[in-house]
Amino acid sequence: MLRMLKTEKSSDSTITTKFGRRPPSTYSMKIQSLSQLKTLFPGNQKDNGKRSVSMYVELDSKSVSSTVLAYLTFFVYNKKENKYFTIQDDEGKQFNAVRPVHGFPQVLPLDTFNDPKNGYVFDGDECEFGVDVMVPLTNWEVVSYAQVLPLDTFNGPKNGYDFHVDRV
Repeated sequence: MLRMLKTEKSSDSTITTKFGRRPPSTYSMKIQSLSQLKTLFPGNQKDNGKRSVSMYVELDSKSVSSTVLAYLTFFVYNKKENKYFTIQDDEGKQFNAVRPVHGFPQVLPLDTFNDPKNGYVFDGDECEFGVDVMVPLTNWEVVSYAQVLPLDTFNGPKNGYDFHVDRV
């Protein structure tokens, strides 16, 4: 049974890889004929022998005029374990017109991925990939008062929710 949680820390980010049962919720793609795909896209030949499955997300920069912060998690299904191998950078990525693509050049070594005994290629020639893209809300509201409130606490409705502020 595969049980792996691996965390790599660099100066600007933390990359975590693990196996989990939760499938991707943003996008999933099942390839039914991997051998046909490999003839069309043989992979990066300039990777110094580090032939790997690479995964990237590209922002449609024509539809966004500013920078978008997104957190990415990539998935590769492992049928043998009935789990998804995931890789994510714990730091958000800034997508914009200058840098519309983010991802990982080395998700899994190709020899590991291609060996049917490992479970990533299954039912003859199928595989499944996915990605979750989480864009955090950035709507902040600032409340300030020119004078001190007369009460020790203040309660009030806000967008259908109640909030409570205690004065310290």
